[in-house]
Amino acid sequence: QRVAVEAELAEHREFSRTIQDELKTTLAQRDRLARELAQLAAGPVDDGPAERAQDLEQQRDALLREHAGRTADAEQADSRMREADARCQHARAQLELAQRRLREAEEDVRIRQDRKANIGPLRNRLTAEIAADEARLTESEAAIAALSARVQELAEQRQAVAEAMQGREAELATMRENVRVLSAGNQAQEIARARAESKRVNARTRLFEEYGIGESAALAQADTVVIPDDAQSVTNRLRREIRAMGEVNLGAIDAFERLSGRFAEMDAQRADVQEGIDQVEEAIRELDQLTRDRFLTTLAAAQVEFAKLFEKVFPGGEGSIALSDPEHLLDSGIDIDVRLPGKRKQPLPLLSGGERSLCAATFLFALLRVKPSPLVVLDEVDAPLDGRNVERFAALIQEFTSQTQFIVITHNPTTIEAAPMWVGVTMSEGVTTLVPAKLHDAKQFVAEFAAVG
Repeated sequence: QRVAVEAELAEHREFSRTIQDELKTTLAQRDRLARELAQLAAGPVDDGPAERAQDLEQQRDALLREHAGRTADAEQADSRMREADARCQHARAQLELAQRRLREAEEDVRIRQDRKANIGPLRNRLTAEIAADEARLTESEAAIAALSARVQELAEQRQAVAEAMQGREAELATMRENVRVLSAGNQAQEIARARAESKRVNARTRLFEEYGIGESAALAQADTVVIPDDAQSVTNRLRREIRAMGEVNLGAIDAFERLSGRFAEMDAQRADVQEGIDQVEEAIRELDQLTRDRFLTTLAAAQVEFAKLFEKVFPGGEGSIALSDPEHLLDSGIDIDVRLPGKRKQPLPLLSGGERSLCAATFLFALLRVKPSPLVVLDEVDAPLDGRNVERFAALIQEFTSQTQFIVITHNPTTIEAAPMWVGVTMSEGVTTLVPAKLHDAKQFVAEFAAVG
């Protein structure tokens, strides 16, 4: 590609020389014709025949036509020469691109040669690692063989243990069958005993409910008590009277004990929850107090710094900040009152747009002085400011650059001059491009740019 571009460039240069030669020839002919015209105009009037005058006029017309043609050729030559210059510039650009690609290719070849030179040591190291891996593989295979023999031995032992376990399982099955038979007999006896116990309990309950005596008392009175003839009617009457008294809640005691335990458990949980609430409220009170203390400390420092910066930004003015609702510290807002030079004291909303913006910027820098930040982004803060206020704003930024880095988005030339580094943003065919520039003398650069533009 470079050879082709160089050939095309040589052709363009030869064409340009040809055009220049033609232009020189045309200019020389034009000068000669001009001299002849001047001589004809300055010479004496010929009183010869009319044919001589017609010949001279014809020669003059021919010379004028030739001059016009030469002039058109010269203009065409100029146009072709400009086109040739443009093609030369394009060829030079292509030549530079080809040279850059050639340098990149040479660098790539150098890198490949370096890599090729390093392949030998790398291959030796990899060969040594492969030999070591093969030795480890041999050791691993020996270990695997030993482990396989051990596994075979353990499998044989496992087979013997499994056969022994089969014999034990047969004995266990016999013993389980014996246990089942014994359990069935025991279960039948337990059922009979439970039935007898149930009958005994029912009889004891009936004795207690109907006659009010226990089992031992009834056994003691079995041979001494004589039942009267009207015992049945008396018994029926007494039962009716007992039913009239109402049913007795025999589970009330158990319910009371159960509910008492539940109440004690719930009361302990309530105490734990209340203790947690008290701890949280105490922590909230401590945080609120800590927040109030730190807020008041920061506010006091911000008041001092704001007053200093405001007096520096507006010489002869006064600025102060205060709480809008001191009784409710954590919910209060901040009021900014200022007195500009030559004016009375007034709140921030009554100022003009530029004054209000500069006061807000001063408050921002006062906060930065109290609590410095490593990076601050300012977007069109200086837009409403006039010339003098923009200079104050730029000086204020310069004062804080020792501890804070600022990224300022602006269109103001004064702010741009104060910046040590510019990042221009442009858009070409829908693609955003950043163009950074670090300047040593911004004012000189702006002056030179203004003189050129």
